[in-house]
Amino acid sequence: MLTAIKKRLVQRVDGLAPLLISLAKEIHKKPELAFEEYFASQLLTSALEKYGFKIETGIAGLETAFRAVYQKGDSRPAIGLLAEYDALPEVGHGCGHNLIGPASIGAAIALSQTDIKGRIVVIGTPAEEKGGGKVILAKKGIFNDLDAAMMVHPSNDTEVVKRSLAAIDVTVEYSGRPAHAAASPWKGINALDALIMAYNNISALRQQLRPD
Repeated sequence: MLTAIKKRLVQRVDGLAPLLISLAKEIHKKPELAFEEYFASQLLTSALEKYGFKIETGIAGLETAFRAVYQKGDSRPAIGLLAEYDALPEVGHGCGHNLIGPASIGAAIALSQTDIKGRIVVIGTPAEEKGGGKVILAKKGIFNDLDAAMMVHPSNDTEVVKRSLAAIDVTVEYSGRPAHAAASPWKGINALDALIMAYNNISALRQQLRPD
């Protein structure tokens, strides 16, 4: 049964190919930087609205973020499909974010046309390249009511599972203790030494050890 459902979904996505390719090309032609993706956001939400999705824009206080919901029967499971659409300075869509939104939209529309019960939620996530759009959305609880969230990203390899790197700002304050540098340096605590040792250790871990 699962194989048959997958086959039907693939057929539906294939039928949506002209729309999805058009969306990807339009976004590619008009690259927008972080938090300025007004054209891409409007283009994607308009496409979803035509297929019966309920649209909410400006979520989490971000003007170019959106949520599009299609519910059939029960509200569970609630599956989130994420859409990125920001570009890089000067390069444009060098990371292929013009493909991510249309890919999620294609999956969402195809799922909405099946008998599968549940809630499909497309979430427009601006500022992936710079600004941490998803971080802001997460802090505002946008993902809290989802059972799963997923997306695809263009690459030179086809992989189902990919390791992701996470980054978070950490502020560390080093405190020292004064002592006479010639007579009794052992009585002091050199905050700069602690900082340098920490940097060297972290640098060695980052550069010399594999993630696995």
